[in-house]
Amino acid sequence: MFFDLEFTRDMPGHARRAARMSGVRTIRARISGDGTDLRADQVRFSEGKAHGKDQGTRMDAHSGREDRMTPGEVLINAFSKIPTIIAAAVDGLDSRQLATRPVPGANTIAWLAWHTARGQDAWVSDLDGLEQVWTSDGWYARFGLPFGPSEMGWGMDPDDVTGVVATAELLTGYLDAVSSRTRAYIQGLSELELDEVVDAGRTPPATRGGQLVSIANDGVQHAGQAAYARGILDER
Repeated sequence: MFFDLEFTRDMPGHARRAARMSGVRTIRARISGDGTDLRADQVRFSEGKAHGKDQGTRMDAHSGREDRMTPGEVLINAFSKIPTIIAAAVDGLDSRQLATRPVPGANTIAWLAWHTARGQDAWVSDLDGLEQVWTSDGWYARFGLPFGPSEMGWGMDPDDVTGVVATAELLTGYLDAVSSRTRAYIQGLSELELDEVVDAGRTPPATRGGQLVSIANDGVQHAGQAAYARGILDER
């Protein structure tokens, strides 16, 4: 028999989790004969009030697969924000404007976009055991910067920062290529592989998933800096 249940702390844990994922307060659920167990595979969700018409979507309350993102999907979603922010920051600017400091001593938009892509490229390629997109796909040659192919931007002096001169198309093209590599890499990982320790020398030991979170965090921060710099330039 199905009963209407309010979403309360008295519900079994798996049912509460499923209800939270559905975004509703009332569920229709099959209760066992003695009333002590809720059959998770029979949970049905309703957007209406208790005792209302059941028009919800049936789903597995244990996996919540219809509504729940996997850890890999969360990571891919996080990484996808970076090229979107960078594209908006460089849009409509020429290479001279992109290489202009918004204020004295600040990093340029070109440097921030390039460094964002370089860091993600180097770290993800290391995790994946592959050559960096920067060299394997010819981006180093296309940019033609006055640095060696291993340069990523760390510890650069002010003159080196302004030495990163590139078009918006080059900057977004390289970042898009790196983002595609990252997405493909994450899509091929299982949840067990995300939990695998890849650097036991850290405290605590760094897992593959933890490293990817750090890479995404670094990229989003630099992308945000580029967006802020663009706002300053636009106010000039």
